Amino acid sequence: MSLNATNNYTVTGIEMTRLFYVDKNLSWEIILRRTTSTGQIQRVIIEMPATNNTGLIEFEVFINDDDFEDY
Repeated sequence: MSLNATNNYTVTGIEMTRLFYVDKNLSWEIILRRTTSTGQIQRVIIEMPATNNTGLIEFEVFINDDDFEDY
């Protein structure tokens, strides 16, 4: 399954919050992509494990420039 966000953020150094609703019985990969000022496309992959829990689970993920890889 692929979800495409239409948001194009150009501000850096700020905190952003996103909600992702996923099936708790499956593992998920959330891929965030960006294009640098030089045109290089980069990504960071966040792995969300299956929780098999009946309640809501919250994960906090902190991402910085070093987490992005060229591809």
